[in-house]
Amino acid sequence: MGAPDGSHRVARPMRELCADLWPRLEPLVEGALGQGETAVLENLLFCNYRHGYAEESYLVCSCNPLTDDDGRRRRCDGRRPRTGTEHVLSARRTAALRDIAAAASTARSVSEGCRHGPCGGGESPG
Repeated sequence: MGAPDGSHRVARPMRELCADLWPRLEPLVEGALGQGETAVLENLLFCNYRHGYAEESYLVCSCNPLTDDDGRRRRCDGRRPRTGTEHVLSARRTAALRDIAAAASTARSVSEGCRHGPCGGGESPG
């Protein structure tokens, strides 16, 4: 069992720490090492399949290149990705509510609002 502060992870390669994410993180790390600049991926969609369905997670990942004594970039300081899921889902819900409000603002009746709203598709049901 590791230390409570996470220090047991020091100097372990990101491909081991985040093995399931590594195929998507490798270009981030390689880019940071190649260009020598911090690289960031914001709200990277990652799907886990568990309990019989897909679960969406949106992750924020960053990688800072580190230089050795010779000035060469050989490693990155990469933090374990943090979640941006709540932010993405909140923005998605806000956009949906904005669309519904816009459609409702031009309706002259409830039934017209239902027919022309985002879920109505402009057609009456049957």
